[in-house]
Amino acid sequence: MKHISFKVSAVLILFVSLNANSYSQWVKTNWPASADTTFTVHLALDGSALYAGTTAGAFRTMNDGLSWTDINNGLPREYVNAMVIFMGGLYVGTDGAGGLFRTSDDGGSWTNLNVTNTGVNAVFVSNSTILAGTGLNGLKVSTDNGSTWSTVAGHGSTSVWAFANIGTNWFAGTDGEGVLLSKDNGATWSAVNSGLGNLHIQSFLVQGTTLYVTTAGGSGAGVYVSKSYGSNWTKVSNGLPADYVFGLAASGSNLFAAVGAASTTKGGIYCSTNNGSNWTAVNTGMTGIESAGAPCVAASSANLFTGGAGVWKRPLSDFSTAGVSHNSLGSGSVEVYPNPTTGAVTLRGAGAGQQDIRISNMLGETIMRNTEQATGDLRLDLSSLPTGTYFLECNMRGSVARKMIVKQ
Repeated sequence: MKHISFKVSAVLILFVSLNANSYSQWVKTNWPASADTTFTVHLALDGSALYAGTTAGAFRTMNDGLSWTDINNGLPREYVNAMVIFMGGLYVGTDGAGGLFRTSDDGGSWTNLNVTNTGVNAVFVSNSTILAGTGLNGLKVSTDNGSTWSTVAGHGSTSVWAFANIGTNWFAGTDGEGVLLSKDNGATWSAVNSGLGNLHIQSFLVQGTTLYVTTAGGSGAGVYVSKSYGSNWTKVSNGLPADYVFGLAASGSNLFAAVGAASTTKGGIYCSTNNGSNWTAVNTGMTGIESAGAPCVAASSANLFTGGAGVWKRPLSDFSTAGVSHNSLGSGSVEVYPNPTTGAVTLRGAGAGQQDIRISNMLGETIMRNTEQATGDLRLDLSSLPTGTYFLECNMRGSVARKMIVKQ
């Protein structure tokens, strides 16, 4: 067995593919010319349907962005603040008069729910109850599917930007009051902010009974997690820019964060493979994203999507990790194990001959390259690497093995 020792201060990822020349990267979907002057700020998924909310209305694709349909017949071409799907209906909160609209025919027609004349920032739907978070008129509730509305007592001036629920525990993310919790279908709310270092809430992500929240602007901004229905919060933002985290998405064991740009920090999409403990930028291919920032992120069963100047996508397979001790990769015979690892991995099935080994970071930048003459299995000593995630590429007579490896 050939032994190779690498001394680099990065995290490693191994790929297997028959494409020998390039990493996968972000690509822009076929954004319609009519929307070229808009900025995509929200994304919502419903099966094969992906909805994009922009600074001038909404659009839909049924084929992962190969083509888009304008769905603004009856929907004002205004800034879309929120998009929520419930029981086949799409709810859209906008900046303009009326504020909240609903369609039950994929955007063919829209009904104005007349909640407010100052715009709606966030929407939550549960059976016939609808919550609408506004910027100026507080927290609104309807118990008759939007026919009539009232202001929640004590929250006539609360600015709500996000909603989530874990069972009967309903959460509202506010601008300045932190996280509010209701256990009575939105009738009463109480603050649950212990451990939160920033009370300007942007978004939630629910993973089972685990609740993540993103905060934006000022001291303590970042990502926080609670496993106690909001009773206590822990910050999980190592590697994230400190300013604006607009949204989160999850796929398997991976978390993705949409991060805004600031004068001294880079924005874009960041990935965590360890429940938010560490984050790495994954922006290869998206021109200007680090200076413009990413306003949203969503994950389907096959692709990761983000907005900004149009809608961009990247295969989730780029980020897949193996959580077993012995992992067969791709369609070939190459195996890499153990993965995750605490020290070394073995690359089996590459065969005898010259092996070109390349290590690169999440941006695709080469950190180290070695050429080895192998007679069998290759053992890679990763003990000098800190905990995290990197890229290792092994070129085997024109075929390339590459896959994510987690170093613990």
